[in-house]
Amino acid sequence: MIIVKLIKNLYGNIINYFKRYFIPVVIHNKTPVIIFNGGRCGSSEMYRTLKHYNIPVFLLHEVYKYRNSYGFWNRYLFFPTRVFLSSVLVGYLKKGHPAKVLHFMRDKTERNISSFFASYSRFYDYFKGCTDKEILELFIDRFNHNSLENWYDQEYKIMRDFNVIFYSNNLNELNLNAIGVFVGVPDLKLVSAPVGVKHKEYGDRYKQFINGEVWNNYKLKT
Repeated sequence: MIIVKLIKNLYGNIINYFKRYFIPVVIHNKTPVIIFNGGRCGSSEMYRTLKHYNIPVFLLHEVYKYRNSYGFWNRYLFFPTRVFLSSVLVGYLKKGHPAKVLHFMRDKTERNISSFFASYSRFYDYFKGCTDKEILELFIDRFNHNSLENWYDQEYKIMRDFNVIFYSNNLNELNLNAIGVFVGVPDLKLVSAPVGVKHKEYGDRYKQFINGEVWNNYKLKT
C-alpha cells in the first residue's frame, strides 16, 4: 500500500512539475505568484482562484524546512504534490529568480482558534461532547498562542531575503482590484470553493463555538 502511494505521488509530481512549474515559469518565463502566510489565514481560496485564472501560483507556508532543496531531484519527490512543488519553488528562489508574493493577514485570535480546531480535528468526536467552556479551556491551555509570531520570526524573514515583491492584504478587507493588478488579472473575482475550517467535518461545531457567548466574551478580553 505504501509503495502504491509513493508511486502515485511520483507520477502526480512529474505531471505537475512540468504543467505548473517548468512550462509556465521556465519555458514561458512567467513570474510565479506565491501565496505565503501562516496556516489558517485564508490562503486556500485565493490559491484556487488564481489557479482558475491559469496563473503559475504556489501555496507556501514554510521555507525553512525546504532550505536544502535544489530542484526536481530532491528528497520531497515522493511526497504529496503541494509539498514537492514547495520544495522546487524554494530551490528556484535560492537561485535569485524573481517572484510575486501575496501575503494575507488575519486577526490573531480568530486565526488561532481556527488553527486549534484544525490541529485537533482528530478529537472531533470528543469535541462534540464538550461544552464551549471546556473547549475554551483546552484552547487556552494546550494551544501555542505564539505560533504566528514564531512564523514571522522564522519563515517571513527568510522569504524577505529572496528576490520577491510583496503585496500584503488584510483577510477581512480584501482589495480584489489591487490584488488583480498585482497578479496581472485586473478583473479578478474570487472563485468560491468549499475550503476552510467551516467546511470541514467539524465545521458545524466550530461555527457553533465561535458564535457562542463563551468565545465572544473571551475575545472581548483579549
